[in-house]
Amino acid sequence: MVVTARGIARFAVQAFNHQHAEMLFATVSPLPRWPDCHVDKQSEPLVERLQSMFERYPELQKMHREAEFSNLTWLCQRWLELLPLPTDEKQALMANNSCVATRDYLLSMMQDPH
Repeated sequence: MVVTARGIARFAVQAFNHQHAEMLFATVSPLPRWPDCHVDKQSEPLVERLQSMFERYPELQKMHREAEFSNLTWLCQRWLELLPLPTDEKQALMANNSCVATRDYLLSMMQDPH
């Protein structure tokens, strides 16, 4: 069986459990939406590199009805989807009340790759 999931809201995973034929289920709690935030000069590398990724891998862009390259929140969420970050780091970034910490983290990675 193949399952395709589409995210429509932010949430924190509280617990996992296996049920029915090895299917994995999770108990989650909702997180508030990050407020939209305009891309400033400092954040432009996030735009440029994501646009480059979308050009190189068009299937990534097809996953989104509309690209919001002027919305920093949208950009940060796309980067969190794409980057192979450790789960605990990703969860910690997503638990913040805005995208600012994620922006800072992503920019630091781009300036000084880990």
